[in-house]
Amino acid sequence: MAIFAGESTESLFLHATASLPRATWVMRQLIPAGVKNEIALGKHFYGIVDVEGTEQFVAYEPLLDGRDRIIGAIGVSQPAKSINLITLKTIAKGVAAAAGVGFVLSIIVTVFITTDITRPLGFLVNAMEKFGKGEIDISVDLKTGDQFERLGEGFNIMASGIRKREDRLRKHNEVAKHLMSTLDLRELLERILNIAVSVTESQMGVIYLSEADRTMLVPHVIYGTKAKLETLAMGEGYPGKAAADNKTFIINPAQGQTAEVLELGFAQSPPVEAAYVPLCYQSNVLGVLVLGSVKKYTDEEKTLFDYLAGQISIALDNAIMHQKIQELSITDGLTGLYNRRYLNNRLDEEWSRSLRNNQPISMLLFDVDNFKSVNDTYGHDKGDEVLKAIGKVLRANTRKEDMAARYGGEEFVVLLIGTGGEDARVMAEKTRSLIKGQVHEWMGRSATVSIGVATFPGIKAAKYEDLVQAADQAMYKAKVSGKDRVVVFGT
Repeated sequence: MAIFAGESTESLFLHATASLPRATWVMRQLIPAGVKNEIALGKHFYGIVDVEGTEQFVAYEPLLDGRDRIIGAIGVSQPAKSINLITLKTIAKGVAAAAGVGFVLSIIVTVFITTDITRPLGFLVNAMEKFGKGEIDISVDLKTGDQFERLGEGFNIMASGIRKREDRLRKHNEVAKHLMSTLDLRELLERILNIAVSVTESQMGVIYLSEADRTMLVPHVIYGTKAKLETLAMGEGYPGKAAADNKTFIINPAQGQTAEVLELGFAQSPPVEAAYVPLCYQSNVLGVLVLGSVKKYTDEEKTLFDYLAGQISIALDNAIMHQKIQELSITDGLTGLYNRRYLNNRLDEEWSRSLRNNQPISMLLFDVDNFKSVNDTYGHDKGDEVLKAIGKVLRANTRKEDMAARYGGEEFVVLLIGTGGEDARVMAEKTRSLIKGQVHEWMGRSATVSIGVATFPGIKAAKYEDLVQAADQAMYKAKVSGKDRVVVFGT
């Protein structure tokens, strides 16, 4: 330790010193210039100075009197070499301590990385690898409270989106595959409804087809409801509105607002939400698909409506065209009744069935009375009108299991399946009366028909041609006995 003092900071000299193991300073020695300059400014000094050829590390503070005037300096000193040695030892000890601490920290960091980084990262990588191999149902459940948890949530959102897309594509493929597997209209309609109900998770469905020159909507197939659905005019009700506007409507029907109700097995209730989807192809309204659900449709299900409408419309148009072509091949173009070719095929089938099941079969053979004079007097166009009118009566009054056909020229046939002689006669009389009741204004009277009736097993017959011959003989008898009457073979 050393104390420097003087009359001014310019003349500070050593007044007292105490040092071990040997004296560093000499009495009355001037304070080093570098130290003096800082003390004169009232600042402390720390650093290395040269003292009599020896570098010393010194630390001095200014001494102040009662009026805060600088009167001297007090400080300590130490040879710089000893300071360097101490520093090196201290650094060595610090390095050793740091190495130990570093080793411990490395263990802690390793555990931290394994627990908080490597493990969740491994979960994510494993999930991604499985997802890439096709396990699209996989998800990640990370509860780390950090960025890894957010990565896991992001992966789950991505996987969910891809699953929805895959499910949508699967449904689209199923729809296309099933719709293109048949051209039979009835089978196709039932298949369409089953598919639509399934892929949209609906509980009710109806398909209307447009008929009568696209002015009416007729319900053809129904699922999930026992409600009696009426034929609608275009624009009538929600189905008619969807067809007329060519626009899908999704509504929340209240009680009594819609005719369609869900059949739940023990009760009936209106759907929570109902969709009315027009089925159009090349600007032609083919029909309307109606779907109902006990819950609101999701956005995913709603996106299926337009896709379904497009696919269904194409398949429906193909089936309708196929049916029309088939009908043209078996239908008489003038009257809309079956033609003679189809009649012969059907007769062969029904005759075999009658023999096999031992059930009766009857034939009514019609001939228009005085038809040649109608053509000669009023022209063939008017004669065609008479034939069309008779065809309309036969279509309207023939059972589904029976059939009516134009046999040729002005002759018609009605085949009655499972019908005995007396019932066949009654049917013939009813039809004759209906035809006679149609008055043609341009002719001023109605057309009449003569009808021959033949029934098997009421006659001896080995083949269906024998039944036809018997009906023809009865019809001829009606003609020669006055016309406009019914004659049963054998009477």
